[in-house]
This record gives sequence, structure tokens and C-alpha cells, in this order.
Amino acid sequence: MAAILGKDPKEIIGKTANDLGLLKNTSDLEKLTSLIISQGYIDKFEVEKDLSVLDIMSRDTSYWRGPFYYHRRDPRLLVPKLHPSLGWTLNFANPGCYLALAALAGIIIIMTVYIK
Repeated sequence: MAAILGKDPKEIIGKTANDLGLLKNTSDLEKLTSLIISQGYIDKFEVEKDLSVLDIMSRDTSYWRGPFYYHRRDPRLLVPKLHPSLGWTLNFANPGCYLALAALAGIIIIMTVYIK
């Protein structure tokens, strides 16, 4: 978690998700706490995501293999490149990436066959 957030482990130990700024809406923390107290577990609870955490993940160079981004825990299909002014790229760890590439190839093939 420390590597994902780009912080020293000592800075995050003992801190809540709210302290670290991971929750966009502070009422989510109260809902999560009440669910844990009442049920003892949390199942299928959606929170608003703070996209800055995802941006921090995509800036970690260990997930870049040359020009390709490959991060299994990043749910995004499109991610900004290391230098955002260069545009966006695909997350090749996301299965949707290969579906998008196959669809693009299919469109190109269909267009070349039927445009003649």
C-alpha cells in the first residue's frame, strides 16, 4: 500500500483510509464502520473512488514495461501515460484491453474488405 500511495510505510501505519485521503466521501467511512459493527463483515459495498490514488498507481514505473502499462490491480482500461502530455495508453493487464484490440482489428479488416 505504501508503494501504491508513494509514501513511506511509517507515514501510513495506524492511519485510516479517511486519514490517507482514499475516500472521496467521508460519510462512506461511517457507513463502513457501522456495517462492520452490525454484521462483522462488509460485502458488496461501493464507495466513490478517489481517482488520484489510481493516478499514483499509474505513475509507478515498476508497472511499465517499455511503452506498455501492466497493472493487475488497476481497474482502468485506459490510463494516462507516464508523461500525461503524451496522451493515454491501454492497461494490458485488463482483459478488456484484448477485447478492445480485437474489436479494432475486426473493424479494420471489415473496412478493408467492404470498402473495395
